[in-house]
Amino acid sequence: MAAYPLEPYLILPIPEISPEQVVKYQVNSLKNNSNKGNDLGIAAVFMFASPTNKMFTGPLARFIRMVKNPLYTPMLDHKNAYFDPIIIEEDQAEQRVTITDKNDQKNVYIFRLSRQSVGYYRNCWMTDSVMRE
Repeated sequence: MAAYPLEPYLILPIPEISPEQVVKYQVNSLKNNSNKGNDLGIAAVFMFASPTNKMFTGPLARFIRMVKNPLYTPMLDHKNAYFDPIIIEEDQAEQRVTITDKNDQKNVYIFRLSRQSVGYYRNCWMTDSVMRE
């Protein structure tokens, strides 16, 4: 499978995007949030939130406010990220990501994803949750 571009612009989930690529796309989108303006990076992340995730975090305006709270702001416009190896078990995936924020502080987040089994995004990997460690 060819590598899927990970630049921060809006794309829709498709089955060909691996869970690793979803996490990298979301992290890169948050890294470049200010560069794109109008919180386009956060909107890109929201596109890959699973339907269940969106039930609790959406709509987009609410999601933007959530990402801008102190728990997640280190991800916005961060300096760099280190991705631990992803763990995939059947239709579930988990990846630990260490983010170095604008102040050189390290912050660890756990991304949990699932392959969708029904609906428009059937067979697409989408993020169920991101938790700060």
